[in-house]
Amino acid sequence: MRPAPMEKVGVLVMRVWVEQSLPGGLRARLTHTLDVSATDGTSVSAAAGIDGISVFVRHWLETFVDEASTATDSGADLEG
Repeated sequence: MRPAPMEKVGVLVMRVWVEQSLPGGLRARLTHTLDVSATDGTSVSAAAGIDGISVFVRHWLETFVDEASTATDSGADLEG
């Protein structure tokens, strides 16, 4: 019997703050990985404003789903 494939797990941690000295001063530091089992570690990005932060998060989520779908569609196991 073949073992069940492990689910792919990604992580996105967002730290936000407001810089009063800048217009629309919302800032974010985003630490992320699309696969916690990957050996290449995490990445750190920055974004500003609600729209900029939202665009980053949406792009990250879409990339995560696309990669998970591609691995599943190709028959590859999502093993960690």
